[in-house]
Amino acid sequence: MKQPHARLAAPLAALALLAATVGPALVAGEAPAAGGVSRPAGYVRVDVPAGGLALAALPFDPFAGTLAELLEGQLGEGDSLLVWDADSGAYASLVRAADGSWAPAPAGGAGEGDAGEGDAAAPLAAAGAVFWLRNSGGAARTAFLSGGVVLDAAREAVLPPGRSFASYPFLRAFAAAGPAGAGPADRLLAWDAASAAWLEGGAAGAPPRPIPPGEGFAFDRAGAEPLAWSAPRPWPDPFPAAGGLPRIEALEVSADPPAARLLIRSEPGRGRPVHILFQDVPDGGSFDPFAWRLAGSFETGGSPLSEWADEGAPGRPPVTAPRARCYLAVCGLADADGDGVVDGLEAFLHKTDWRSADTDRDGLADGWELARGLAPRDPADASASPFGDGFTNLQKFRLGLDPRVRAAADASGKTALRILTPLE
Repeated sequence: MKQPHARLAAPLAALALLAATVGPALVAGEAPAAGGVSRPAGYVRVDVPAGGLALAALPFDPFAGTLAELLEGQLGEGDSLLVWDADSGAYASLVRAADGSWAPAPAGGAGEGDAGEGDAAAPLAAAGAVFWLRNSGGAARTAFLSGGVVLDAAREAVLPPGRSFASYPFLRAFAAAGPAGAGPADRLLAWDAASAAWLEGGAAGAPPRPIPPGEGFAFDRAGAEPLAWSAPRPWPDPFPAAGGLPRIEALEVSADPPAARLLIRSEPGRGRPVHILFQDVPDGGSFDPFAWRLAGSFETGGSPLSEWADEGAPGRPPVTAPRARCYLAVCGLADADGDGVVDGLEAFLHKTDWRSADTDRDGLADGWELARGLAPRDPADASASPFGDGFTNLQKFRLGLDPRVRAAADASGKTALRILTPLE
C-alpha cells in the first residue's frame, strides 16, 4: 500500500505525512410537541499559520456539496486545499483564485504535481472529511467550516492498515481514549501546526493531547486488518426530526468583517417572531443540547426565507473568537401551558417545563417569574420578601404587585395594602 506522505515529501518537507467517551450528564428534556424549533447548526474555526499547514476536519453535515463550495471566498489567493485519495494514491489539490473560487492546481503549480490523478475539481464535503489547508501567505489566516450539528446515534469509519486520516465525528474534543477497538500497537498522531511536526500518542490510539473540534488526525493501524470504528453520539438528541420547520438552510461566516449569516426557512406569514439561540464550544469542550443563550430576535417579513446576521453583541464575542459556535432557531407562538412563554424557549433557553405553567410548583407562573427576574425552577423565591415590606413574592403575584418594587406605605409608615382573611 502506498503511503500518503510519499506524495508530499518534496513540496512539504516539514511533514512526515500520512494520510468517545460519553459526556457529563445533561438536563433531560425534549422538543415541544407543537414544533417551532429547528435542528442546530454551527461552524468551527480553523487557524492556518503563515506559510504553514492545518489538518482540518468537518464535524458537521455540510450545507455545501463540495469542499470548494464550503471554502468559497475564504483564505487567500494561492492557498491550497489538499485531499488524500486512497484509491488513486494521490492528493487532489485545489488552489484558491483571486475571485475566491477554488480550482484544480495546474501540473507543476501550487499542487506540485499532487493533483491530476483524481477528481480534483470537486472533492465532496461530508461530515468527517479530513483535508489539509496550506497558507501561502505571510500572515496567519482563518477558515470556517459550517453545517448542521451531527445528531446520528453513532457514526462509523473504517481505518485501514497503515497510515490514514480520520476525525472524531461529533462536535466535541476527542481525548483520553483512542478509537474504540484500537489495538495496543495502534497509534494516533496529532498535527502541531506551530512546529510543523506530528505528536505521537500512547498505546491503543490514545491521543497525545485533546483533539479539538475541526481538527483531524493521522492514525497508524498496525497489522493487516482494518479497524471498524463506531463512535456513539456523546449527548442526547432532544431536537425535532429532520425536515420540519423552522430549518436553518445555510450558514456563512466571514472574518472581515466578523459576521455569521443564517438563512432560515419558516412557516410563511408576516410578523411571526423568530428567536435565535447560540452557544460557544471551546477547544476542549463539547456541544451541549441544553446550553443555549439568546442571541437575538426578529419578525418575519412574509417570505418563508429570512436572513439573520450575528455580528457580535455585548455578552456575545465576535464570531472569530470561539473555536465553534452553534445556533438554534425558535419560531411560532405555540404556548401549550399558557404561561406566556413560547414552548421552544421554555425547552431550550429557560429549561422550564413547556407542559406546565408552573415548573417549580410554587404558585408563581413561569412567565410571570421570568418577566420579573425570578427563578421559575426554584420554589424558594415564592416565600421570599426581598424588600422586607411584609409581602412575599407569592402574595405580590396574587395581588398584581411588582416583586421588584417595595410595596407603598402610608404616612404612618404602615403598608398601604392589607390582605383580608375570610373572617374579615
